Formats: sequence, C-alpha cells, structure tokens
Amino acid sequence: MQMSFARLEGFRCDVHASFALRAGTLTELYHSLPLLPRIGAAVHVSLVPAFRRGFSAVYEALRHARIDRIALRGVLYLAQKAQAELVGGYAIYVVDTTPVPRPDAETLPERSHVYSVAHGVGIPGFQYSFLGRVLREGLSWVAPLEVDRIPAGGSPSQVAGEQVKQLAAMAAPEDPEQVVTADSNYATKEFLRAFIGLKRIFALVRLKSRRCLHREPPEQTPDLPKRNRKHGPKVRLQAPPPPDRSLLTTIGKHTVRISVWLRLHFEEAPDLVGMLIRAEYLRPDGTPRFKRPLWLFWSGPETAVLETLVRIYHMRYMIEHFFRFLKQRLGLLAPQTTKTQSQDNWTWAVALAYWLLLMGRELVQAQYHPWDPAARRNPARPLTPGQVLDAWGTFSPRLSTITESPGRGGKSPGRPKGYSEPNPRERHPALKKGESRGLRWRKLGGKTVLL
Repeated sequence: MQMSFARLEGFRCDVHASFALRAGTLTELYHSLPLLPRIGAAVHVSLVPAFRRGFSAVYEALRHARIDRIALRGVLYLAQKAQAELVGGYAIYVVDTTPVPRPDAETLPERSHVYSVAHGVGIPGFQYSFLGRVLREGLSWVAPLEVDRIPAGGSPSQVAGEQVKQLAAMAAPEDPEQVVTADSNYATKEFLRAFIGLKRIFALVRLKSRRCLHREPPEQTPDLPKRNRKHGPKVRLQAPPPPDRSLLTTIGKHTVRISVWLRLHFEEAPDLVGMLIRAEYLRPDGTPRFKRPLWLFWSGPETAVLETLVRIYHMRYMIEHFFRFLKQRLGLLAPQTTKTQSQDNWTWAVALAYWLLLMGRELVQAQYHPWDPAARRNPARPLTPGQVLDAWGTFSPRLSTITESPGRGGKSPGRPKGYSEPNPRERHPALKKGESRGLRWRKLGGKTVLL
C-alpha cells in the first residue's frame, strides 16, 4: 500500500502522545537511532544533532520514561493494518524471543541464564518476546506490536500467550482472520490454551517429531474408564496412522507431499482441537529431501488451503532477519544500564526506530552501490531495511520537529550538607531455571514484577 508523508507525520505524533513521562527526550532518542552509523553505547545518541539535549538526558529518559502501552498498542495496530498484506485471506503474525546478554552487569537485578546461539551456552541476561506482523511474503519487514521482557520466573510461552490475548482484544469484528505462527518451543499448554475460545485468531505451531497427539474421545458410556473420557487413541508423530487425506503439490521450486490428520488435540490442551499437517519435501526421484518432515499443528478451519498454511509457516523466519537487524544496525545490545526499566525503554526505543524505517520505506530515495547487482537496483523492487537505513540520513531533515525545545536547566545546587559517599550497589546473581521456579511474580501497572 502506498505510504504518504502525512501518514508518517501522523504516526510520529501519535507515538509521541503515547509517552506519559519524558516524552520529548524519548522521542528524540528513537528518532536519532537511525542517524548513527554505529551505536556502541546508549550515550552515542547525544552526538546526533537531532538529539537537542545533553548526554545525561539519555540516561534520565531511559530511567524515568513511561510509555502508555494501551495507547501505543492502538497506534501500532492501526499502522500495521495499513502496511501489511493478506496471505490466503489471513493476517500473518509471528511470535519469538531474542536474548539480550548482560553477563558483566552484576548489579542489574532480575537477570537469568538465557541461551545464546552465538555463545552456545546459557549466559546471564534477559529475553524479550516480540509479537509482530509479517508485511508481505518474500520481504524481511516485520511490524512489531508487542515487546515484553520475560521475567526470571516466567517462560516465553506464558508471555507469548498473554501477547496473543492482547492481540485478540485489539482485533475488530471487521478485521480479517489472523494466524499466529511459532516454532516448536511454543507447543506448550501456556501458549496453546490462549487460543481456546478465539474464533478469528488461529495458531500455526511447529511440532517436534517425538510429540504425541490424541484423537477425539469415544462416545461416553457408563463403563468407559475415566482416563478415556477426554482423550481418544494416540497419534504418535514418529509412527503415525494413515492420513485422513494427502496431496502432492509444488511450493516455490520444491515438490511437497502434504498429509493431514483431522480432529486432534494435545493432552495438555484437550479443548483446542485442530489438524496435524506433515509436509515432506521431495527430490525429483521422489525420495525425501530432508531427514525429517515438517510437522505443524493448525487450530483453524479444516477448509484452509494446505499449501497456503505451509507457506505461512515459512514466513515465520522473517523475524530472524528482524532480530539480526535490530542488533547489528539499530543497537539493541548497546546499552550498559543497571536498571531493568532502562533496558525495557531502550528496547522499545529500538523497536520504534525500526517503525520509522518501516513507515518511510516508500518515501526515501534509495542509494545504490556500484557493486549492487542489476536486480537489486531495480526501482520496482521493494527496499530492504538496510537500504532504507542507509538513505534515512538524507530523508530525515524533511521531518517536522514534534518536540518542544529543551529549557535551561540552571545551576546545579551541588551536594547537600552532610553528604556521604553512597554504599556500593547490591550484587544480584543471575538466576538459573531451577532457582527461578519458586519465585512469585505479579502484574502491577502493566508490568510483571518480583514480589
């Protein structure tokens, strides 16, 4: 859909209005992120002329800024509806987590051991759960809607389930049906039970090959054992029975055999009934191309086109490009703060800086390199996030100033009489999975805090 300059300006104003405290500083902060060639630390934002405040204001904003999540959620939801396209009549969403390692921040509370692919082991830090919409098949753009830090006593599935419920609360009756895709780590009761009772939001979750599902229970009779009243015969993915139906089709350049088993459910979520899908990619001679097939669970209608469902799941991988771009180009891992609130605000600032690029991707003038192939220099080809970021410095002066000029701070009163050196900050060891199970967490003011 064609993006207008007025729509971008309106989006910036609406986001600014959703900041409840330190609105001007936080707005200038996320506007400055795309203008930095390299972000080695949060304070580097103050080097950009667009950030009109002193360098100490960066840390003040991260420490004290407050975001009205309800208002911001509404702004982002309306913006992604005007940006994204449908696939098979569905709006495609993806949920996943990314680690933010902080191994040396001993005074930073609420850290836990999170697995990092780059290090190959669990290291102290945070995990953030992102729920976003894939804009179009074949593009690496993802519009983030929800960003939540996973508490040390929680799990990605629990947080993702809450994000799905928030998505369901935002959806209007006239909106298209929505599909939330997730990898095999989300095939848990915390995530799957979030879809029970939802009529227009469906789950498309990958399954591990060792999983087991159940058919519907047999007809109730007085002599039926109690254990068989909820679950029927088992369907083991390693040795499944003959499928209810199958077809041979082509997806992209590959021949795919798709098999379906209908009316199945998980033992931990018996009220969520769906169908099991197996996609086998074949070589020209008919032998499997990969060692294991692709197993999917679909909670939507049985009339859905099977080829479309497999294509929709492959669109989930766009979020991996999204995470890499946030870390390598927008400085998601840059801040070295000692406050969890500062870490959360920085993560949101990076996500909103990405939104600026997304909203302006059709307005910038691409700057191609001489070594770019002819296909990349094609004007009809949509720009990538990296191309938009490279051209943002030339385009951004056209944007209006929506924040008030910073006032003079005056002279510092200095240290009060009787001041003494503060005690060293308390050290907080990173919690391991077993240690965090006994912790109690509660939602306060839209955030999950440790009691």
